[in-house]
Amino acid sequence: MPLATDISEDWLRRLPKPELHLHLEGTVTPETWRRILARRAPRTVPPLADLQARYRFQDIAGFFDVFLSVVRSLQGPEDYRLIAREAGLALSRHGVVYAELHTSIAGAQWAGRLNGDEMLCAMEEGLAEAEAEGGPAWRLIVDVCRDFCAQGSGDIALGLATRHRGRGVAALGMGGSEDEPAGVAAGVFAAARAAGLRVTAHAGEQAGPDSIWGVLEAGAERLGHAARAPEDPALVRYLSERRVPLEMCPASNVRTGAVSTLEAHPVGGFLRAGLNVSLNTDDPPFFGTDPVTEYRRVADAFGLCREEVLRLARNGFEAAFLPEPAKAALLARLDHFVAEG
Repeated sequence: MPLATDISEDWLRRLPKPELHLHLEGTVTPETWRRILARRAPRTVPPLADLQARYRFQDIAGFFDVFLSVVRSLQGPEDYRLIAREAGLALSRHGVVYAELHTSIAGAQWAGRLNGDEMLCAMEEGLAEAEAEGGPAWRLIVDVCRDFCAQGSGDIALGLATRHRGRGVAALGMGGSEDEPAGVAAGVFAAARAAGLRVTAHAGEQAGPDSIWGVLEAGAERLGHAARAPEDPALVRYLSERRVPLEMCPASNVRTGAVSTLEAHPVGGFLRAGLNVSLNTDDPPFFGTDPVTEYRRVADAFGLCREEVLRLARNGFEAAFLPEPAKAALLARLDHFVAEG
């Protein structure tokens, strides 16, 4: 594929972008991780080079090892406020004007480690501070972990999301091992929708089409990843005909082995086939990416033109968990950018 030579770095940075699949805990850089560790044990904090080396994992097991270590390091509201503020400011530097951030705080509460309501308040404060300093508008997504949904973690996530729905939480999400059937969350998803929350779920990342069908049947209205959907042509037709939003994360999928190379990722083919694809970064410092880099690499790998890149952004705004007037305002901002050239 030819490089997208008509798309400059400056144009990509200025492009108003959505971010629909971003884990707040996955925005922590090695530098910020070290600052957080130093608060607890300044005399034993590891050298920065050691922490940076842990981010250079080779497979999904290595990713989970470092990611969970970072999560366990977050021990109070001051930590969550810090990482939320830094996430918002980092997004603004890459032209993101609207972001939906997942949080795994329900799992920490289920494990008896933290008070989820206090941590959510801290996240909301940090993101609001960043927004006041030029950061993006935002919403939070409280994640259910498939692995422990049947043991009560799903009800905890639902309770947290419901209590914070008017303060910034827009949806319930689902992550965790795809070995666990998605049906365990069907009741929680139904209760979330009844409470006015939206629903999204990870699927088709480390498991195949059956996992994607499973979350759709459980009630998910948006899909995170879906990188292995091409293995089932009937599923691809369904996703196309129903315009199911796909929150695709190519850099993440390459680093964790869900796909072999960026060029093998379905994002380019899906976009050109008219599927409802958006581009997202998942856990950017862990996967060596950021919003501008993600757009740059995908545009070059698939030889996208400006109109196709704009369609990626437009799809994301249209799929956002926002009221229609707020979506219209974001789309108008994108249209103004196009008109300005």
